[in-house]
Amino acid sequence: MTDANEGAGNTFRIGRFAGDIEIPQGATVLAEGGTSAIVTGTAYFEGNAEIQCDFECESIEARDGIIRVDGTLNSHRTIDVEDALYVRNDLKAEQVDVGGRLSVGKSLTCRNLTAGGSLTVAGSLEADVVEVGGRAQLAGNVSVRNLEVGGEAELGGGVVRGRIEVGGVLRVNSTMDFGSIEVGGVVEFKAKSKGASLEVGGRLLAQENLSVEHVEVGGEARIGGHLEAANLEVGGRLSVEGSVSVSRRLEVGGTTEIKGELKGTEIEVGGDFRASRAMLTGHVEVGGDIETESGLKGDRIELSKGSRCMGPLVGGYVEVGKGCSAQDIYGSRIYVERGSRVARLIAETIELEDGCSVEQVQYTRELRSSTNVHHSKPPEKVSSLPLFPL
Repeated sequence: MTDANEGAGNTFRIGRFAGDIEIPQGATVLAEGGTSAIVTGTAYFEGNAEIQCDFECESIEARDGIIRVDGTLNSHRTIDVEDALYVRNDLKAEQVDVGGRLSVGKSLTCRNLTAGGSLTVAGSLEADVVEVGGRAQLAGNVSVRNLEVGGEAELGGGVVRGRIEVGGVLRVNSTMDFGSIEVGGVVEFKAKSKGASLEVGGRLLAQENLSVEHVEVGGEARIGGHLEAANLEVGGRLSVEGSVSVSRRLEVGGTTEIKGELKGTEIEVGGDFRASRAMLTGHVEVGGDIETESGLKGDRIELSKGSRCMGPLVGGYVEVGKGCSAQDIYGSRIYVERGSRVARLIAETIELEDGCSVEQVQYTRELRSSTNVHHSKPPEKVSSLPLFPL
């Protein structure tokens, strides 16, 4: 190893240096005879250093202190900095390991990157694996396989082929394609995005369209555009400004409000359900009230005790709980429990318990009605039922 001893005091001028070099605490490095300082071996920094040019080497090791590069930094193999590294322009390396803060003014390209404190990249980031202990602020497009951040992460958009894991908050400012996302707190998408799996412990916020195969949200989910998923599970409230397509199952613990249309297979909603229209092919179970403009259709529909339903219901089997109120119900078989009030019942088979009140009944096969059911009009047995809506 050779000490860098060219120049006066702690100012060193390097053109092309063959072999390893040791740069002392507080040194300033300048390029001699050009814009770049080139070291063919490893550059060892003993402490704080200012590199006021482009710097190229085989590897970098810094025991402590802050390394500042006023240009582009290109390390063909590794960068190992104990404290902090600041690069004004581009950074290229095979592997980067910074114990504290890493800041890059333009693009960063490497295979593996670890920052124990924070990571800031103003331009694009291209890497295989990125691990950050604290906060990551990546303003440009990212192209990585796996990204892991202990605190908060802000991404400009891009592609994460594998997984994103964030302990606190994830914000994505532009279009993002991802494999899987797992976040303990909040996820916010500011542009349309798509992926395979999304798991959020707290809130999911999407300003535009979101397409994810499997979605699991512990708290609230608010979508500003359309939502498309195979499975969607929300522990709290679901609010969607556009339409929703769930090919398999939608499960919401609280209230569901969809400004557009819902298409899917089966849903289970613990609270109220509102949508412009809901077209389901499987089981529909709602714990609260149902409100639609054009109606709700499902193979099996269950209304919980005391629910109110506005808009027509169309099902193979429809079960109305005790004390419910509903408008028009169409089906193959309809069962209405005690004390419920319904406008119209149109089905092949209808069963009414005590205390029900019905304005109109039409059936083709069988009507079973208790003696104290109130009919505004006499029930009518018909040869064929009118066309169902939806």
